Amino acid sequence: MNNTKIVYFTRSGNCKRIAESIAGGTGGQLVEVKDNKNWKGFFGFLKGGYYATRNKEVEIYLIGEIGSEDDLVVVSPVWASGMPPAIRMFLKDKRRDDISLVISASGSSVNDKDGFKKVYEISQANGNESEVIDSIIGDLSVGS
Repeated sequence: MNNTKIVYFTRSGNCKRIAESIAGGTGGQLVEVKDNKNWKGFFGFLKGGYYATRNKEVEIYLIGEIGSEDDLVVVSPVWASGMPPAIRMFLKDKRRDDISLVISASGSSVNDKDGFKKVYEISQANGNESEVIDSIIGDLSVGS
């Protein structure tokens, strides 16, 4: 499974923890998406919601490498029923039908989840994180 890349963006650390669990169970490599904004604290939270609802763009960079033959699993939080700007920018030039999307939210879901190979939803309200991660690892193991 060395061509699986677990791509994630995190504000609070939840998506990093989820991505690390998936990578640990699959042998996939982590790739972090970073941007040029400060999303920390209450005002960062508000700014994130504003950027997400207005489809604002940000500059991104990756910590890790992605090749054209890599299988991608993207782990994203939900911000105001949307994806954070960094994930939107990352996905901008990618074919969604080649990507598995993992959404992590406190209770809501992301509006823009059409076209992905598979969508997994981790809901803190449902407490289903371990169950969904086990499902992802199983699905990725079958596909390899």
